Amino acid sequence: MPLRTHGAPRPPHSPSPSRPGPSPSPTATPPPEPAEADCEVGPDGTVIRVRGELDLDSVHVLHTALHRARGRTVVDLSGVAFADTALLHALLDARAAHGFVLAGPLGTGLRRLFDLSGTRRCFAFTSEG
Repeated sequence: MPLRTHGAPRPPHSPSPSRPGPSPSPTATPPPEPAEADCEVGPDGTVIRVRGELDLDSVHVLHTALHRARGRTVVDLSGVAFADTALLHALLDARAAHGFVLAGPLGTGLRRLFDLSGTRRCFAFTSEG
């Protein structure tokens, strides 16, 4: 049975009451995509599909999905729009508990995160990773 977990949405930035903020512009940055992780446990293993923006406030969705995983596990990161080191810590911690394969294709930012942190060699990636 699929399990979907959602990250807590980040509160929108509000200007300080003592200073009025700039008026919204049509080119304003869109709100962050909430983090989600779908976990499908089947007879052949588990597929976890992660989407949205993962940081310290939202990485719990991945923790929850990884704790439900059974057997051979594939973590699909192709839907991740943004991630920081909180994602790396979650994956490194879970790697000790059970093995898994990371799938993509990975976005440019996510590839850079693995490469610059030197953690790419710590994980098994599918050919799209």
